[in-house]
Amino acid sequence: MKKINLKELSKTQTIIITVIVTVLVVVLIPLGIFSGVNNESPFKAVNDIFTPDTKQIIGKWQDEKKITGYEFYDDGTYDYHVTDKITTSKDYRIDGNKITLLDYNSNANVVYKFSIHDKTLKLTLVEYNGKEPDKDEMVTTVYTRASHFNLKRYEEALSDIVEEAKQEHPGDENKEESTEADNND
Repeated sequence: MKKINLKELSKTQTIIITVIVTVLVVVLIPLGIFSGVNNESPFKAVNDIFTPDTKQIIGKWQDEKKITGYEFYDDGTYDYHVTDKITTSKDYRIDGNKITLLDYNSNANVVYKFSIHDKTLKLTLVEYNGKEPDKDEMVTTVYTRASHFNLKRYEEALSDIVEEAKQEHPGDENKEESTEADNND
C-alpha cells in the first residue's frame, strides 16, 4: 500500500478529504452513537429525522396505564378512547411542535406540546380553551405506539385510579373516617 504524502495533494484533493472527514465526524459518528444508545438501526434514525412529526403521529397511541388512547389519521381527524367503552372522534391541527385537539361540539380546544421519539409520543398540556394551565396541571403523558388498543375495562381503570389516589394522599381516608365519627356523636 502506497503512503499518501499530504504535502503533495492539490488544493482540491485537500478540500475533498476535509469534507469527507467533517461528514464522518459531524454526522456518521453521532448517528452511530445515537443508534447504539437507542438500540435502533441507523436507517430508522435517519428516517425519523427526515420524517416530519405530522406524519409520524399517524397511527394508534396508548398511555402507559392502558386507560386512554389516541388514533390519529392523516386527514386531520382523530379518535380518543377512554377505557374500552368510550370513543369520541374529533379534528386536530399541528403547528410546529404543538398539536391542537379541536372539539367543535363543545368549542373546547386543547393544545399540547408534543414530541415523538421512536415508538414514544409525549404530550404536555400547554393551553386549554385559550388559557395556560397552572404549573401543577402541566402534566406530560407518555403514549406508546400500538398496533391495536389493549385498554382496560372501565371498572378496572376506575379501581386503579382510586387506588392511585389513596397512595398519593394516604391521610385523606382517616380524615373521612374521623369526620363521620364526629357527625355520629
